[in-house]
Amino acid sequence: MTRLIYRLRTTAMISAGVGAEVGNTQHGHLVIPGSTIRGALAAAWMQDHGLRVADRQMAEVFERDISVGPAIPVGSRLEPVSAQRPKYGKGPSRDRAVEVARGEVPDDWSKVEEGRGWSVPDTYRTSATRTALNANGTAAESKLYTAEGLRTGTVLVGELVVPATSDDLRQWLSSLRTLRVGGRRSVGGTAEFELVPDIPPAEPGAPVSGGRVALRLNSPAILVDDIGSPTVDLGAALRRDLDEPELQVIQTWIRTTRIEGWHAASGLPKPAELAVAAGSVVVVSGLTAAGAARLIGGVGLRRQEGFGRIEIVGPDEPPFGAAVRDPAPVVESPPVVEPPPAGDPADDGSDNPPAVVEARPSIETRVDALVRSISASGLAGFASGLEEMASRIADQRAAGTTKGDKIALGMAEMARSLPWLRGQPSELQQQTVELLRSPQVAEVRDRARAIRRERWA
Repeated sequence: MTRLIYRLRTTAMISAGVGAEVGNTQHGHLVIPGSTIRGALAAAWMQDHGLRVADRQMAEVFERDISVGPAIPVGSRLEPVSAQRPKYGKGPSRDRAVEVARGEVPDDWSKVEEGRGWSVPDTYRTSATRTALNANGTAAESKLYTAEGLRTGTVLVGELVVPATSDDLRQWLSSLRTLRVGGRRSVGGTAEFELVPDIPPAEPGAPVSGGRVALRLNSPAILVDDIGSPTVDLGAALRRDLDEPELQVIQTWIRTTRIEGWHAASGLPKPAELAVAAGSVVVVSGLTAAGAARLIGGVGLRRQEGFGRIEIVGPDEPPFGAAVRDPAPVVESPPVVEPPPAGDPADDGSDNPPAVVEARPSIETRVDALVRSISASGLAGFASGLEEMASRIADQRAAGTTKGDKIALGMAEMARSLPWLRGQPSELQQQTVELLRSPQVAEVRDRARAIRRERWA
């Protein structure tokens, strides 16, 4: 099996409902389930190949060949259930699963907050109020409702697992450009789709030698026991699905959740399922290298829909997870052409071309160029937002730790979704993120502050 990375950028609000709800507010997923992305891919496949749902080729591709992981907004963090931090923000955080995997016995902490799975920045959330339609297709009286979802411009990242020999499927995925995701697609639900090239396969987060290792769910797992009844026994499911009869469970930290959904092809709701939530962790011993390699296939039922994604927890990972990063390549600025300095031999009145200096403009010059590109009405908000975000990122980098650097990079990517930047052209957004990602981000803060004071002091 081969793991591929896909990237979505919403071009309209996406509303993927969390299930059947009674009320005037329809809540939407911020982490879009793999089942929703899989359904969107299946619809695109049918349109491109002229197939019906019942066709054999359709069943082979989407019921057997492809497994689609959830789409996760950039800047989100997976907070393990085993992670703890002081409730009032003073003191270090920890991951009890990593401590147990090292053979330690975690002491008891009081007044703590624990991880609760995926944590998505609220800046990605949006809503729209609409009216229901009656049988004539016109607005029904007193039938207003609010749909929640992801705002336009949100960048999401996910994984696909396909057979190593599926060249035709990979070629089709590489050529795909647009997906229609979630509900209410007549007024939204569109996203740009692309496979991200040259991403190496993920390496195990920790060495596997039969000793203790922590395993973490990245998506909910739907588990059953030997007679088919729902269960939350993650250890038993791992022994069965990884073919590891000697696997021993040392300790578990789990949360449960309820999985619901809608089967668009049949127009019927999917059955509600009990599941172990994303972020749940189990520490085991006796996992062999062969069993670790089979983790790519996941655990439990409905794995083609992205459920049961599981991975080894690295010993150096931040307790509350690293921010998901945008895998799109950073576009570098072209070389700067500068005239030769006075007295240079090339400055002799000849037709010799100026020297090409492989250097980027100063931070101050680059910030000034951005400011000149902003309309007068949006300039104050842009300068203020840039200063605030650069200041927060500089504070993280000042810590001088790997964790601080990871947080800083995630914050830089998250800036695309903030009000002061998300409405700007994509090229300007990219240039701004480059500045926020640079080691000289403190200079970005200082220049933005100076511009704001010069113009509005």
